[in-house]
Amino acid sequence: MYRNALGWVAVLGLAMGSAAVSAADADPGFYVGAGIGEATIELDDVGFDDGDTAFKLFGGYRFNPYFGIELAYFDGGTAEEGQAGFPGTIEIESTGVNLSAMVTAPFGEQFELFAKLGYASLDFEVSANIFGMQVASDDDTEEELSYGAGVAFNINESFALRAEYEAFDLDDADASVATISAVFRF
Repeated sequence: MYRNALGWVAVLGLAMGSAAVSAADADPGFYVGAGIGEATIELDDVGFDDGDTAFKLFGGYRFNPYFGIELAYFDGGTAEEGQAGFPGTIEIESTGVNLSAMVTAPFGEQFELFAKLGYASLDFEVSANIFGMQVASDDDTEEELSYGAGVAFNINESFALRAEYEAFDLDDADASVATISAVFRF
């Protein structure tokens, strides 16, 4: 039993060591990217829960294989939902800018796991429509904490694909963006 445990520890140690060696070869530098996915918004008080196609543009700098910063702009589209007993819809358009610190854990030469912690400024345009006519609208900007995680697949030294999930800590709502992105490194 102990022999198997020691064997697994040895294998894990070799795997982590090889990840660190391959990660040491990664060059620091700038990168840009674009992604597509889905943004979702849930309003706690009214039972609103919908999403729409999201687009994301971002750029960043990696100081070393393990740490970097990233600035992103995203457009969450227009989430739209009808409410029971209401002869119309509620629409919420969302956009935002997010600045994050990013920690990366390379696994081999091709895969990386990453986590983000940041600060986001989110703009929301809310409107209520009855029979296709807008009857009320409001704009709101919130500045909140953001967090996220994802995985990247490095095709070569200058191109990668990544999947990620980001969430925003709002007062009376939950908002998130899940994207698949292409990343170009300089």
